Amino acid sequence: DDKASKEEIENFKETMAVCYISQVDNIEYTHPLVRKTGLITHSGVLVETRDQGKIIHQTVVDLVEVEAKPWCAVRHYRQKDHNEVWNDSEQVITYYRTISFNEGKKPWRITMTNGNQAPVRFAVWRGSEEAKKIEEIHNKWVLNTKDSMFEMTKGQFKHITGNCQHAAAYAVNNIKLKAEETVPGLGETPSAKPPNVIFRMFTGTRSWRPELGKDFSRRSRGSKSPSTPKLSRKMRRSTKGSMVRPRSPHAFESSAPLPLPVSKIPELLASLTAKDTGLDIRDRKRRMHLGKHKQCFKGNGFCDWMLSSGWATDRTHGLVIGEFLRELGLIEEVHPEHQSKPFEDSSGRFYRFVKDGD
Repeated sequence: DDKASKEEIENFKETMAVCYISQVDNIEYTHPLVRKTGLITHSGVLVETRDQGKIIHQTVVDLVEVEAKPWCAVRHYRQKDHNEVWNDSEQVITYYRTISFNEGKKPWRITMTNGNQAPVRFAVWRGSEEAKKIEEIHNKWVLNTKDSMFEMTKGQFKHITGNCQHAAAYAVNNIKLKAEETVPGLGETPSAKPPNVIFRMFTGTRSWRPELGKDFSRRSRGSKSPSTPKLSRKMRRSTKGSMVRPRSPHAFESSAPLPLPVSKIPELLASLTAKDTGLDIRDRKRRMHLGKHKQCFKGNGFCDWMLSSGWATDRTHGLVIGEFLRELGLIEEVHPEHQSKPFEDSSGRFYRFVKDGD
C-alpha cells in the first residue's frame, strides 16, 4: 500500500522472514604492513536472514588468494561448532564460527558510502516459511554470492585490479540487479563499489557494475596466467608429496614483506609516467622483429630509473618492485608470449603500463 507509513512497513517486515545482502569490510584480514597504514581493507558480502526480527542465519562470503588463485571463503557465523573445511575441486573454504560476524578478534563491519552515512544493504527476499525452507533460501543467496565472485575473477586474482574489493562490489551489484525483477525499490539503494580509492583508480566502473556491460574484465586478452610463486618453508612441508594447507588463506599474503608500501603505489606510478622526469617511454622496435611497440620502456631502463630516483636501494630492489607491479597487473611485457614471465632487468624486454580496457 503506497499510503502505508515507513513505521507500518517496518512493523510488517518484522512479522516475516527477511534475507538481507550487505557489503562488509574487515581490516584485520589484510597484510600486516598494509594494516598499519589503515588505508586498505578486506571486503566481503554478508548474507543475513532474520525471522520476525531474530537473526537465524549469518554468512560472510569473501574472495581470498590461495597459491596465486582466487578462492572463496564462506564463513557461517552463530554456529554450534568451530570448524573449517577445504574443498579443492570448488576452490572454497567453509568456516563455521560460534560468534556473530561483527564479534571476535576479526570483526566485520557494514561498508558505508556517501560520506559514511549510507550502508550498502538491501533485502532480496521476504516471506513466511518454515525453518527448513528459510535455510534453503539463505543458502541459495550464499551460492549466488559465491558464483558472482568467481564470475568476476575469471580464474585470476589481481591484487590491484581484481581482488576481494572488486569481487564483493560486483557480487552485491549483480545480486541487486537480479533481485530488482521481483523486489521493487532496489534501484534506489546505493550501489556497491571498492571501499578504497586505490582500487578504483586503476579499473573501470564496469569492473564492479555488471549492469554497465558484460565485458567487466579490465584485461580481456588471452594471456597465460602467472606461474605459481614458490612458497616459504614455513608454508610447506612434505607429506606424501602434497602440500599441507596453511592455517589461513591469508597466510600467503602475510608471509613476506611487500617490496613497496601499497599506499605509495599511486605516487610511484605518477613519478614513473611524469613527462620530463619519468621513464623513457616511447615507441620502440626490437631487433629482428617487424613493427613497433607503442609507448613502452625497457626493463633495464626501469631499474636504472628506480635506482637514480631513490625509489630502490639497489638494482635487485628495483627488479623486485618491477615484478611486484607486474603481478599487480599494472605493467606487462609487450609481447604476449612473455607476459607470463617474471620481470627482467634487460634491454631486450619491453614493458608498458596497462590501461583500462587493455
